[in-house]
Amino acid sequence: MNLSKKLIEASLYEKINLTNDEQNVIYQILDNNLNGVTEYYDTFCPYCKLSTTFRLNLKHQVKSDNRLIFSLYNSMEKQYFLISYECSRNSSHTLLLTIKVYKEAIEKVGQSPSRANLDKNKFKKYSKVIDSEMHSELTRAIGLFSHGVGIGSFVYLRRIIERLVFKAFEKAKVDNPSIEKDFLNKRFTEKISALKDYLPSTLFENPKIYSILSKGIHELTERECLEYFNIIELAIELILDDELTKFENEIKKENLGKKLNSILSLD
Repeated sequence: MNLSKKLIEASLYEKINLTNDEQNVIYQILDNNLNGVTEYYDTFCPYCKLSTTFRLNLKHQVKSDNRLIFSLYNSMEKQYFLISYECSRNSSHTLLLTIKVYKEAIEKVGQSPSRANLDKNKFKKYSKVIDSEMHSELTRAIGLFSHGVGIGSFVYLRRIIERLVFKAFEKAKVDNPSIEKDFLNKRFTEKISALKDYLPSTLFENPKIYSILSKGIHELTERECLEYFNIIELAIELILDDELTKFENEIKKENLGKKLNSILSLD
């Protein structure tokens, strides 16, 4: 994970501890001199409406003189700084971060566009396998996380897992009506086990995803939920990737069958 990824994906007001190398990069950013270090972040540009790479733009940094930066960076005194990235497709499209600098950490206190705006279109590719309500729940979860609400974000992520499981249950009932017996009385991890042939492999092989979300809602602190959010979001992306791949393969097989039949009909 590069420093830019850590900064942009952090929730607001989260104090980010830095390694020695990361501290040096921050100092170089504030000093407008990266000495060959490249900082970038791949994401969706809400202005271009396309995937892009945002690159650190040193020309637009807002800073004090070098001597003051050095003094601030090596004391517990806090100071605000602006870090600017520009879209590789259109340099007028910028991603701005406002940070506080501490001795061995930084705190993100502002971001524009927000993490939610950067990510809300990331899940559009899954529109073939999730409905508009599930898409809304994903973006709500990211929005809550980006504003430092950890437990609330876990509520929406858990609802997504539940929707996927009950969607699989409806398919399973068509093929095997007997599965309905006692299904609703099973523990949720048992429901997942009962739907092996209907669930994305990532979810079936990792039922702990749901357990972690439930633990987050009932036991974990806000800070712990925020710490684990990106891991669970990645898990859900992989689950949806499984669903999308399966859907696209089924379409390809159907199209292949039609084309083969059309060839045979020429005889």
